[in-house]
Amino acid sequence: MSDPNDAIQNKVLKFDNYDIFGFIIPGVVLAIGFFLHTKMFETNEFNVKLVNFFSSIKPASTNMYNFTSLSLVGLCCLYILGHIAALWSSALIDKLLVARTKGYPFRRLFNETIPALWYPRRMAQFYKSIIFLFALPMSYISIKGVHDLRILFLFAPCILLLVSKIIMSALYLRQIDNPYKFRTTDDWHRKIADFLWKYFFKKSLHILANYCFDLFSKGALSAFKMYKPYTKDFQNMFIKKFKQTFKINPCEIDTEIYWLTRSYLCQNSPKDNELIERWLTLYSFARNLAGVFMLLFFYNIVLNEKDNPNFIYWNLSTMTGFMIFLMRYYHLYYDYYSKYLFRAFVTL
Repeated sequence: MSDPNDAIQNKVLKFDNYDIFGFIIPGVVLAIGFFLHTKMFETNEFNVKLVNFFSSIKPASTNMYNFTSLSLVGLCCLYILGHIAALWSSALIDKLLVARTKGYPFRRLFNETIPALWYPRRMAQFYKSIIFLFALPMSYISIKGVHDLRILFLFAPCILLLVSKIIMSALYLRQIDNPYKFRTTDDWHRKIADFLWKYFFKKSLHILANYCFDLFSKGALSAFKMYKPYTKDFQNMFIKKFKQTFKINPCEIDTEIYWLTRSYLCQNSPKDNELIERWLTLYSFARNLAGVFMLLFFYNIVLNEKDNPNFIYWNLSTMTGFMIFLMRYYHLYYDYYSKYLFRAFVTL
């Protein structure tokens, strides 16, 4: 039997489906979005400059060599645009909307049995509240197109919560450069922080997170049954197999549960890994497209053509596209990629 390490060492990175669906197609959609925006908002000063710039880029002649060269440059530009969209969607969707609020799917699937995967409730409530307080004024701006000092008034609750959280965190920490060393209960800094939490943060975050943010998110996730974890029996089977394979108790580690499982399948089950790579490509495709629609939404907000009748229609259409692909992304990530990954490990 061949050594799995040899397969990894001889593996050559090459252009594959992920490059097409994860980068090039989102780059094409983003470029088309910019093009449509220049047509729908022709009088915008920035759009006029953009059109004039690209109109000036013409090959010296129309022979096949120049056409091919220009096509390759265009393809590279679309590939770069796709990477920008992927970076944006990873930061906005993966790191914020998913990881900081509901938690990655593998956390939810094992949430009842593996305490190490529990995400801190306070932090989750804080991020849910920030997102909700940011979404409310953005909804108003997407209709009215506000671009004056009223923006500060609209975002004042969000800014206040963010600044208060920074102050409270600083009061809790004994050393700013050591986020794991907290002050003792007798320290006056800690007493102020506890007071802020009890009389300001606890109730406000509970209302904003549990009755505002979760009111929408739970309804959306429940529609696709993306709230159900693995059964207790399956979770116990996974823990037993994990201990036997890695000689580590999964209840004592955090995200390494996912990475060790993923690496094990990659080395020992090429067929399962091929299917998992397919789900990875598909959910990344949906996530990056969601990021593209959100980029186009913010692009229109920044240009602020509120007097143009297409302003509201553009915002509604891009936000609709964002919500559709966001739900599709999480559906693929939760129900297909994550569930299959751990099931394949247990049965391998």
